[in-house]
Amino acid sequence: MEYKIVPTKTFERTLKKLDRAVAKRALAKINKLRNNTGEIIRLHFTPKGLEGLYKYKIGEWRVLLWLDESKKEITLYRVGHRKEIYRNL
Repeated sequence: MEYKIVPTKTFERTLKKLDRAVAKRALAKINKLRNNTGEIIRLHFTPKGLEGLYKYKIGEWRVLLWLDESKKEITLYRVGHRKEIYRNL
């Protein structure tokens, strides 16, 4: 069954800051998650209020998200470079 992709305002804001080519690549990879969530990895650390956060690797870039198996929903939280995305969580 296909998952529903739900972007947050934070995700949309961080996506707009990316280079167009990177953003386009990220969106294409994210759309592939609808049918295959096997590459999503649970974060070992999660700040208070962000429990259950996962990461999805796209080359040097990361997408932070929540995966809800019962609702078949992927909520996109943030996107950014791997060296910067975990700062200020």
